[in-house]
Amino acid sequence: MSQKYKVKLKRNMAEALSQAIATIFDESEKSKAEKDDYEKMLLAELAEIRLKIEMKLYNVTDKYSFSFTPAQAFAFRILHSDYIYDRTSYLGNKIMMMSNEIHQQFS
Repeated sequence: MSQKYKVKLKRNMAEALSQAIATIFDESEKSKAEKDDYEKMLLAELAEIRLKIEMKLYNVTDKYSFSFTPAQAFAFRILHSDYIYDRTSYLGNKIMMMSNEIHQQFS
């Protein structure tokens, strides 16, 4: 399971994904509930994903190529199932497609 998940995203999708992850961090910080190890690991992987996206966004272009570790890829699947499950939104639909690709790649 050492192969990476690769995806191409348009600039507006990369920005939307970064903002969605930032919103999850904001909500997590506001929550007074104790975080278990599962949630801490998910937030750590999402932080790495957001950093990777933000670094690429410094170079302005229409499309970006990303490669994510298996752990980061599974964080996308959890992002879809736990946070962004709205299939009618542009971001939700893209995350669902990515989640399906990840499932096929790592099954």
